[in-house]
Amino acid sequence: MAVVMQRDLDSVVVADKKTGFACVDFLKNNKLDRMDFIPLDSCEARKPPERLRQLGGTAVPAVDLLEYEPQYERACIHVCGSTLVVDGIDEARNFCYGPDHHKVVTVDGTLFKPNGTFTGGRSGTIDARANRWDAEEYGRLKDQREALKAEIDALPDTRSQHTASQALMVEQQALEQKIKFKRAESKQTQEELAACKREVSLLEKAAAEASEDPQLTQLRTSVNDRSKQLQKMEARVNDVKDRLFADFSKRVGVANIRVWEETTLAAANKLEEEYSKLDEQVTKLTEQIAYEEGRDLDKQLADKQAALEADKTQLEQIKEQEQDLDQGAEQLQQQAQELAQQMEDLRQKVEAVTASMKELQAQNTNHQKEAGKIKGNMAAAATALEAVRSNRRNLLEQATLEQVDLPRRGRAAAADNGNDDDDDDDDDAMDVDGDDERQPDDTQGTAGSSHGLRGKQVFDFSRLSAKDKAGISKKEREATAKRLKEELDSSAAELAASAPNMKAVEQYEAIREKERQQTAALENARKEANAASKHFLHIQQKRTQRFNNAFEHIKNSIDHIYKQLTRSTVHPLGGQAYLSLEVEDEPYLGGVKYTAMPPTKRFRDMEQLSGGEKSVAALALLFAIHSYRPSPFFVLDEVDAALDATNVARVAHYIRTCTRPGRGAQQSAGAEDSQETAKRQRRQDSGFLPPDGDAAGSSLESFQSIVISLKDIFYEKADALVGVCRDLDQNCSQTITFDLSRFEPPTEAA
Repeated sequence: MAVVMQRDLDSVVVADKKTGFACVDFLKNNKLDRMDFIPLDSCEARKPPERLRQLGGTAVPAVDLLEYEPQYERACIHVCGSTLVVDGIDEARNFCYGPDHHKVVTVDGTLFKPNGTFTGGRSGTIDARANRWDAEEYGRLKDQREALKAEIDALPDTRSQHTASQALMVEQQALEQKIKFKRAESKQTQEELAACKREVSLLEKAAAEASEDPQLTQLRTSVNDRSKQLQKMEARVNDVKDRLFADFSKRVGVANIRVWEETTLAAANKLEEEYSKLDEQVTKLTEQIAYEEGRDLDKQLADKQAALEADKTQLEQIKEQEQDLDQGAEQLQQQAQELAQQMEDLRQKVEAVTASMKELQAQNTNHQKEAGKIKGNMAAAATALEAVRSNRRNLLEQATLEQVDLPRRGRAAAADNGNDDDDDDDDDAMDVDGDDERQPDDTQGTAGSSHGLRGKQVFDFSRLSAKDKAGISKKEREATAKRLKEELDSSAAELAASAPNMKAVEQYEAIREKERQQTAALENARKEANAASKHFLHIQQKRTQRFNNAFEHIKNSIDHIYKQLTRSTVHPLGGQAYLSLEVEDEPYLGGVKYTAMPPTKRFRDMEQLSGGEKSVAALALLFAIHSYRPSPFFVLDEVDAALDATNVARVAHYIRTCTRPGRGAQQSAGAEDSQETAKRQRRQDSGFLPPDGDAAGSSLESFQSIVISLKDIFYEKADALVGVCRDLDQNCSQTITFDLSRFEPPTEAA
């Protein structure tokens, strides 16, 4: 394998080019030897063809003979390439000089290259390089690296270390004070014990001298009593020490303080005694020198008294400062209470403004409904007006076809009288679609626009009787029209009798039939147009209503969901997120503005947020949309790629909470029951939900989720794990499943 790898045997594998350049800079700065680096992200790695494993004989791809971890596969393929390893030279020659020209290495180190050259023999340099890496030493170094990495990961951060060190320093100072007090007590107890021992020795000496004294028994009894008292006193002292130093003994891992004193404190006491002796000697020498230099005790007393007076004055000043500080603290507390009261007032005002906004939104909804009704009424009125205009045009067309000269007045009559060309008038009369849309005005039935007449026509109704003009109701107008039609038919009959035209009736009927067909077609077209317009308005209103319902729900839900995804112990309120329409009256004429403000961040556009902040905001929007139109399950493909560990834990906790039946409703705290009822009613009215009686078995508070992730935080929050790995035996992928439901649930994230 050393021959296969050649110069790459000593190469160092790095993660990327940036790391390799950093290593090169390190070698240059420290003036070390040159080294080769193989970056995993950019090195050329072409897997050897599968046919190389099927050549037969003893030929095996060199990369298959290496043992390596999966992350170093690209580097091994880059170094070995398509090189083959065989047993004998003849077999190597056949593979190298055959039709495919493979690069072959024999087991004895002979290298055959496709260009016809070959290299053989032994080389001390290659052997030394091959034996450079010892497997056992490599394993030991690898274990040592893992242990060091584990120790580094286990180390707390700088802030916690600083806080812990400060706490230990305070505790150490308190223990030092306790040790000083206990040393004084121990010293006093030892002095008492020494006095008792001296007294016991004196008593024993006296007892020895007066062994024949009759008071010997009484003295021995006294000695025994004193010994018992000493033992009780020592036991009491030890009990007090054990209670006082119980925590300290537990931390240092000893049974009691005496064990620690025997081991550690003994040396410290010995050193302290030596220091004390030296201090006593220095003090004695200093006092002797001072005594020799001058014995002005009165001056020293006066200095001490002056210092005492200065200390008393300073103490009084400190007390006055303490009183001032107490007063300032009371004032600050009062200001804090006032600020808290102001905050409460502002909160109440905000709640009032929120309530008023909700009322205004409800009023706006009612106004929109009323506007829709008014538009419908306007459309109906426009349809009725169009029917009246159509009827009027039909009458005028019929009069033109029957060559009835309608009475006009004013300039219209003069213009009509001044017309000498009847054919031109007839041509104008056939212009059915000319002036109707340009002359829509009508003055109480006396002025109007007509097919076949140019300009604005004013008809003369002076020939009608007062009774005919007074007809206001529909029935009266129909009766008058019927009577006038009968008179007209009578006049037409007389006219026909005076000058009969045998084909006039047939021509008239043909024209009337054609006119009826055109009129019917026109009416059908108008009805279809009106129906299409009404249907379009209905669909437009329904679309806008559905969009507004969905937008209001998502708008009200996204802030709460975003707060849940960004909430922490340091920032318990979380961030803020809201949606706004660019055009509120016509939402389809503009877009939707999405704004997200992470905790402690000021307002900025979405494009200026980091990748992780954008991912959290996108997930909040996705979950808010899901709360309105729930899907059966989610498939989230590496949505945590741009998130750090803290945000991954929050997202995993939120998804786990939402995938628990009955837990989604608990997480939607802050939504009132009335809003939930109204939301469900809107969905039922829109056809998105079945009625309450048919909703059994459906759940909108939870969903199923399939998360594709490389973060272990997601693993521990899951109910089951599905892993995909490579099966080297079958050269295909295989899946591994693991059920986590039988274990205890993980601790909830903060």
